[in-house]
Order: sequence, then C-alpha cells, then structure tokens
Amino acid sequence: MVIDAHLPYLAMAKYYLNQKERRKAADLLERVPSPTRAEDLVELAVLYKRSGQLEDAHSVFSTNYDLVKDDPKAVHEFAQTKLKLADQLRSKDATTKRRLTRDAVELLRRTIQLSDDSVRNGWCYYDLARALTKLKAPDTEVNQAYARAI
Repeated sequence: MVIDAHLPYLAMAKYYLNQKERRKAADLLERVPSPTRAEDLVELAVLYKRSGQLEDAHSVFSTNYDLVKDDPKAVHEFAQTKLKLADQLRSKDATTKRRLTRDAVELLRRTIQLSDDSVRNGWCYYDLARALTKLKAPDTEVNQAYARAI
C-alpha cells in the first residue's frame, strides 16, 4: 500500500484547475485516495471547492474540522465554502441558507482570531461584511467589517 497515493491526484487536479479545466479536475478528484494528513485534507477540500464540488468540499471540512480548526487557511476556506453553498440555494431553502451563512460568520470570526496575516484578515473581513449583509445585520456592523477589510 502506498501511503501518499493521493499526492499525484492532488497535483494533477491542481494543474487542471490552473488550466481552467474544471471537468477534468472534478473527474480526477472522484478517484482520489483519501489523504490522512491534515494539510492534505485541506488541499483536497480546496480543490473540491475550486472545481465546483462544494458539497464534497464541505464534507471534507466538516468531517475533519477537529484536525484543522486551528489552521486559519482551512477555517477561512471552510467559511467560503459555506458561503458559496448558501449562494447556490434557492429562496425556498431560506432556513438552510441562513444557517450556512451564520456558520460562515462564526468561522470567519474564528479565522480573524487565529490569523496574524493582514492579507488573510482583510479577505476575512470582506467575506464577513458580505455575509453580514445577507443576514441583514445592522449597517454599522457591516460598514465596520468593510472598513476593517480595507
């Protein structure tokens, strides 16, 4: 048994995505052996997200959250996945859409606490402002998040 059998799959999927060949990446990701290291799980989830397989990305993040909850990149990517999933839902799924957006807000706030990277924090505040707007938060809260993003 090869321990890192997933690595070539991840590398090729990343290559296909960089070449804007989402379908090829998605097909490859359907066959990837499951990674065991946290950083490889994050990479797999990010590749799922980039290839448009948001449910798969969400599943990998959710299942492995205890392993990645202290990684600012992973938590931020998980929040963005939740926001994209919420955006895809129709208005009849308002309860699920709201729950996903609220979950994303919590994850974004956690990322801001974890990260000392000003660029990542700027993007987190930007995503936070957008999520708060969708939740109809007070304008002062939304504007404060946009100001922090800048």
